[in-house]
Formats: sequence, structure tokens, C-alpha cells
Amino acid sequence: MHLAWQIQPSHDRRTLYRTNVGGSRAVIEAAVRVGVPALVYASSVGTYAPGPKNQPVSENWPATGVETSSYSRDKAEVEALLDGVQREHPKLRVVRLRPGLIFQREAGTEISRYFLGPLVPVRLLRYGRIPLVPSNRRLRMQAVHADDVADAYARAVVGDASGAFNVAADPVLTPELVARHFHGWTLPVAVPVLRRR
Repeated sequence: MHLAWQIQPSHDRRTLYRTNVGGSRAVIEAAVRVGVPALVYASSVGTYAPGPKNQPVSENWPATGVETSSYSRDKAEVEALLDGVQREHPKLRVVRLRPGLIFQREAGTEISRYFLGPLVPVRLLRYGRIPLVPSNRRLRMQAVHADDVADAYARAVVGDASGAFNVAADPVLTPELVARHFHGWTLPVAVPVLRRR
């Protein structure tokens, strides 16, 4: 089971590439060399090419990544490596789990700091409130609890399935849904502003 992936320091592209793509290549080559029967890889919905924001896509959607995201490009490159190893070693069972954003209460502080930055008053979350939620028609995401992802990995390891599997929960998180849940209002924001964080 290959779960390793480095996301920080995000500005050090060379280190991230060496760790993520180079490290994954080393794991894949080692698995083939020693003849393990199965390789379970922690991929991501980030491996997909841009798609529609108003409907789900299947595991058959192109896994070529998003050009503007190094995380996405690297995930897609590792999946391309897996495509190659599957062609060359068809007896190796390869499972790619593609979870949405993974959350759990115990990591709440780190998650909020990573996604919201230091300027957002996260203390309000303790009271179940977010007064303003940035809104844009392209701002949609799927999330899944860490326990459900762990269960999916356990099933992938002991089962006999192979291929790619999306791992996410309904409903799709929209700004409107988040604002309603946290007793706030949506604030329309242009895509370039959302990307500036």
C-alpha cells in the first residue's frame, strides 16, 4: 500500500516532484521487482482532467490532471506510471483510490489553517458559524471522512478488486450548502480572487 505524498513546502517544486513522482516510481519498481500480488495506491480526485462542475464524472474520466496544479499533474503522472506497469505486468493487481478532500475532527486545526489561512477567524467555527462564505459557480468539492477512506483502503488490500475507485460522500459541498449549515451568507467572488490565496 503506497500512501506517501508530500504537499509542503509547496514552493519547493523540485523537492515535491522528487518525493512524490520519484518516490512513487521507486515504490512501483520495488513492487514489481519483489513480485507482490497487489499494489494499492493513494491517488486523488486531483488526478482528473478538468470536468463539469454540475454533474459527477466516473472513474473513466481522463486522468491527465489540471495543468495549473502541480499536485494534480504529479498525481496524473504517477497514474500514467501505473498504466504502464499494468500493461507490462498484467498479473499485478493495481488499485487506485481517488478520494475527495479527507477530513476528520482531530486534524481540524491543521485543515482550517491550510485551507483558510491565518486571516480567517476560525474561532467562529467552534460556535458553528461562518458569517461569509466565498461563492462562485465553479467552487464545488466533495469530501469524505478519514474513517471511510481507511475502510476503503482496508477493503482494497484484502479484496480482489482492481482499477480506479472514487471515494467521496454526498452531498457535493457548495458555498450555499456550507453557508446554510454554518448560519452565514454567501459572498460572490471572482475565480482570480479565489486563486490568490
